[in-house]
Amino acid sequence: MQRLTISRNPSTDEGTTGDAVFPGWNGFSIELPWRDNAPDISCIPPGVYTATLVFSTKFNRHVYLLQNVPGRTACELHIGNWAGDTSLGYKSDVEGCTVFGTALGSLAGQTAVLNSETALNSLLAATGGADIEVEYRWK
Repeated sequence: MQRLTISRNPSTDEGTTGDAVFPGWNGFSIELPWRDNAPDISCIPPGVYTATLVFSTKFNRHVYLLQNVPGRTACELHIGNWAGDTSLGYKSDVEGCTVFGTALGSLAGQTAVLNSETALNSLLAATGGADIEVEYRWK
């Protein structure tokens, strides 16, 4: 099984950015800040997880769903831009998921990934829809 590796930068209230690398593809990721793995407000704990391609009715498209994340359910890899701490007034497109972009930048004055749909489509093309491993680690 091929592996997507997400090497994270230090977490901030605006989110947790990282470099995402898969054979034949690379991009950037953003997740929620680290909040001790609390559901819906924290990024995913470091580790290696299997991800399967599923159809998301919420997004009306295929996304990857992580399996067996401790204390969590419905952790997906999908499109979006922001992953800030909403309790502090930041924007977020995730509730414990990971989104990808072709670049890191700023949208509306907040850290974000850019060109998310392009990034996810190219990742799906690189995986061919096969199950993959996703490794989350701190730099």
